[in-house]
Amino acid sequence: MKKYYFAAPLYKINKQTLEYSQEIHNKNREISEKIEKAGISLILPQRDINQTQSGNKVLNDELKIIKECDGLIVLMGHTPGIWVEVGLAKAWGKKIYGIKLKESWNLEWLDSLFDFISEDVNDIINKLK
Repeated sequence: MKKYYFAAPLYKINKQTLEYSQEIHNKNREISEKIEKAGISLILPQRDINQTQSGNKVLNDELKIIKECDGLIVLMGHTPGIWVEVGLAKAWGKKIYGIKLKESWNLEWLDSLFDFISEDVNDIINKLK
C-alpha cells in the first residue's frame, strides 16, 4: 500500500511570529481522517512523530519519512515548514498533491511544484485511488 506524508500547517502567521492554532490542528485532523477513511495511508507528523523531541530530531524524523514515502499531500498554507517539505520532496522525485485553502497563495511558480492541485479533498482522494 502506498503511503503519503500529510504536510499541513499547525501555526498561523501573526505579524513576524508563528502562533499555534488549535483550529488549524482540528482542520488538519478532519481532512486527514477523511483521506484515511477513503483507504489512503497517511503519515501525519503532528500525530505520528513525537513533537516534544528536540527540533533537530523532529526535523530528521520528518525528512526520513518524506524520503521513504510515496508522495506528499499538502494543505497549501503559509507556514514555511510546508514549503521546505514540498521543495525537498520535489528534489527527491516525490509526487506532490496540493489542497488549496482560502488562504493559499496564488502564485503560478509555487503551483508548478505540484503534480495535482484541487480545492476539494475529494478530488485528491479520487486521484490517488
